[in-house]
Amino acid sequence: LRTSSELADYIANRHLRSVVTTITAYSPDPGIQSIVIQSGEAQGLQPGLAVVTEDGIMVARLERVLTNTSTAVLITDPQSRVLAKVRNDTQSRGIIRGYQGLGLQMEFIPKNHKIEAGQAVVTSGLDPKVPPDLVVGTVEKSEARPGELFQLARIISPVAFNQLNVVAVILPNL
Repeated sequence: LRTSSELADYIANRHLRSVVTTITAYSPDPGIQSIVIQSGEAQGLQPGLAVVTEDGIMVARLERVLTNTSTAVLITDPQSRVLAKVRNDTQSRGIIRGYQGLGLQMEFIPKNHKIEAGQAVVTSGLDPKVPPDLVVGTVEKSEARPGELFQLARIISPVAFNQLNVVAVILPNL
């Protein structure tokens, strides 16, 4: 991450309301990929809200919100789920989840939809606490197994998740 002023500029340009905050800790448990941030209920935060980088790339969702701190689960965590769509001709929808704590995988993509490497993946707008069109990453490759109804895709995020310092939590529209 670069600076909190760049993050504030991104949020303002998208006409979103947000709280820019600092990461104070990463989970010491390798099986749980989460961060602790220096903002909470006192700043208007609530569970389920999207956490983004200065470029508006979604990296986490708030899980536990206290008065002045919150815990957010990174989207690389296997327990994380994000409703997303591929920017292709059919706006293919699916669910992003962490893959072995190392990357991202999009599941439940209709098998007949054409998914290609390099296509952008963004939030779908179907989750009321996550705005549409936040970048999640790009398709690395897709895989359709014989006999399956759906295909899945490996997603690459441009974010170095272990090097984040400043993030923004996107607040719900009034």
